[in-house]
Amino acid sequence: MDIDRHISKAEEAIQRKNPDYAIGICRQILGIDLGNANARRCLRSASLLKNKNSGGLATQVKILPALLQLGILTKLKKREAILKTCDKILTAAPNHTKTNILAGQTALSLGLDDAAIQIYEGLGKDGGGDASALKALGHLYRQKGDIQKALESYEGALKLDPRDHEAQRARKNLAAEEALTHKGYESAKSSRDLMKDKEGARALEQKARIARTPEEIAASIEQLESKAGDGSSSPRSVLELADLHVKRDDYAKAVEIVEEGAKKHPNDPELLNRLGDLTVLEMDHEIGKIKGEADGDPGKKEKLLRLQSRKASYEVSEYGRRVKLYPTDLGLRHRHARALQTTGQVDEAIAEYQKAINDPKSRIEALTGLGTCFARKKMFDLAAKQFGLAIEGSSETDRRTLGLRYRLGLVFEEQEDYKSALSEYGKIFERDINFRDVAGKVEAMKKLCS
Repeated sequence: MDIDRHISKAEEAIQRKNPDYAIGICRQILGIDLGNANARRCLRSASLLKNKNSGGLATQVKILPALLQLGILTKLKKREAILKTCDKILTAAPNHTKTNILAGQTALSLGLDDAAIQIYEGLGKDGGGDASALKALGHLYRQKGDIQKALESYEGALKLDPRDHEAQRARKNLAAEEALTHKGYESAKSSRDLMKDKEGARALEQKARIARTPEEIAASIEQLESKAGDGSSSPRSVLELADLHVKRDDYAKAVEIVEEGAKKHPNDPELLNRLGDLTVLEMDHEIGKIKGEADGDPGKKEKLLRLQSRKASYEVSEYGRRVKLYPTDLGLRHRHARALQTTGQVDEAIAEYQKAINDPKSRIEALTGLGTCFARKKMFDLAAKQFGLAIEGSSETDRRTLGLRYRLGLVFEEQEDYKSALSEYGKIFERDINFRDVAGKVEAMKKLCS
């Protein structure tokens, strides 16, 4: 099979607005060469063309059987079948974020780096932008030695989330590496200088590799621990070592490492912030383990409640500390507000939510939290206003909108405005008859309205 000729045919079909023919050719090529990056690029272009006017519930229904199959294959760890099923889903929903991410990770695990780059490029750059895809792309370009493209990828991630500490750190390190590399070669006065520079480049390349397998993670940990042992560990290497232990789900060890690092580098705010994040992750991990065993076991249920309470109290303290350091960081204020709300500090939560709603990224969630707090204080007019604003800023195809309408319906019930409550519940019923107890709510409101 002349693959290049077939790809040219697929490209011509796309130009003629015949995406189905192009998709057929690309799927045929990928059946022979699963990692062919050109076929993947062409397949994505054809899929975008075919589905440019589709989406929403109809698409979700269409891809549901394949998503269910994907869940089974993931448990069985059948990697080639996983990637092929991802391709099937992405043909119908090319910007389905979770499937793109899984496809990229699977391609990497199969050693298909060029295919992974193509997948992440598609989602990160022309799929509406996805920070996790752009960061993964940055890692891959760094591994391949293309520092400029790696920097561009991290810059793209930071445009989507300027507070992304991982992307900030990677961009900073890459910029420093690029400067050092140019300086080293320009100022080298002997072959020995050049040899040192090459050795340094190899070391940097080794550090930049993405640890994918347990063996690679173990090797990276051993390398970083030896550096820590000779007293030369920097804040950056402390964070890298902690992140490797997180990959092993060893959160307690990660916390211990960053705690020790913070003692050696007490003026490094990134270490303190990461310590807070890891402590929360460790508690989340413990909560997740106990949750599945708590049903029917009063002792474990009590332990779960204690742990959840301890986590909420810690978050209030930790995010409160950070808000004082970074008062203009509205994302932090949103986190602080949620923690305050969880611990029952409603007035304090309202004050933080009122600032957090000015952040476009978390505006809907902040309005929802603000409305919930007002409802808890029985200030139902104000609660209804916040939920209404949140609905205005949401898409009707967004499942969050159903929850917002349900909350608004409950507020109208409290105000004995049963007609408005019926209107909200009716809109939910029209989209999803099985959403919570909405069917019962509709019948109850009908009776109260008659």
